[in-house]
Amino acid sequence: MQERFEELLRLLDEHPEFLEALQDRIVDEKAILRAIQKRVETREAIRRQILHDELLQLPELVRQLVEAQQRNAAQQQENSRLVRQIIESQQRHEAILQEHTRQSQEHNRLLQQLIESQQRHEAILQEHSRLLQQLIESQRQHEAILQEHTRQLQEHSRLLQQLIESQRQHEAILQEHTRQLQEHSRLLQQLIESQQRHEAILQEHSRLLQQLIESQRQHEAILQEHARQLRDLTAQVQRVVAVQEQMARDLHDLKEWRKGFDGLRRGAELEKEVRQRARIIFAGGRGGHPESPFVSRLLKNWLRTLNGDDPILEAAADPTAADLIWSKGGKVIVVEVSVKVDRDDVDRAYARANTLRGAGIDAVPVVIGDQWTSDKTRTRAEMRGVEWYVGKTLSEGFIALRRIPDDAEDADDE
Repeated sequence: MQERFEELLRLLDEHPEFLEALQDRIVDEKAILRAIQKRVETREAIRRQILHDELLQLPELVRQLVEAQQRNAAQQQENSRLVRQIIESQQRHEAILQEHTRQSQEHNRLLQQLIESQQRHEAILQEHSRLLQQLIESQRQHEAILQEHTRQLQEHSRLLQQLIESQRQHEAILQEHTRQLQEHSRLLQQLIESQQRHEAILQEHSRLLQQLIESQRQHEAILQEHARQLRDLTAQVQRVVAVQEQMARDLHDLKEWRKGFDGLRRGAELEKEVRQRARIIFAGGRGGHPESPFVSRLLKNWLRTLNGDDPILEAAADPTAADLIWSKGGKVIVVEVSVKVDRDDVDRAYARANTLRGAGIDAVPVVIGDQWTSDKTRTRAEMRGVEWYVGKTLSEGFIALRRIPDDAEDADDE
């Protein structure tokens, strides 16, 4: 056997044409495939020789592109969820949200154009080998745009969350808007499905790369337009937030005005109640409002004795501006009425009674109200000798006034 093999080798050396014919019959396509399948290192070496490193990196670049697009889609879904929450809370901003509705419709139209463009992309993918470097550079730019897009979507989500907190009662107006945003979600789902189909198509990248680059350029233009729309929508949301803040300030001012109005109304009611119940409050006596004929005559006579006829007094010291003048047992009670008795009420009662004292009248200052503005006000009344009936509390001097015998006539002098 060994001799025959050596004889075969000798013949092959002497006749090279025999060796070439033998190789053609032994080394066929199936033999090469079996050798490649058995030896991993041989298969990898052949792949590097044929495809080069740039082509071997292409699947990883495509995977990164798909992941970035999926992240973008997830963020857009989260954005849709937050927008649906704001839909459930809006009712009274029709004028502002009509413009928002128009922009959403424009957004739907652009998304429809994007879907149609993506569908066209699926039909036009072809050759790639000489433009691989352009695809890599385009992918880098695309990643930068997607990162900025993600940042804007996160900022948008934050602003939307703030708006959700301030708008809880705005549902009826946005029913149509809800339908449109649901349509938006459906179109976005179609876009995601289209992107998934792209992943399958890109696996055949060897003959379709040129079309993919063209698609990528169109996609970048759409993303830039989308980013512009997001900036516009962010500005709209900020304007809505500003309107909400202004409305909150206006509501606060309205509440303050209502509080002041209610205070004035309660003050007028309390003054009327004190005048009507004065005989009960002071346990007798007579008097009334300074404008009543009886009290007006008394004040005119008393004040004439000061410095000539009709002296000009400061309003705070003028007893004719008091809320009630009441006479009992030779004492004249000068009354200031206020829902919340403050320092000014105490000082006016003191000054107006002091004016009458200057005319030789035994005048007693009194304040009547529902409550004190502070403990300091009550202390000031005690220091100035002003008696009080505040809430359900009476000063000792007020109790003494009630104990004075009633020498008043039965006539109604109010």
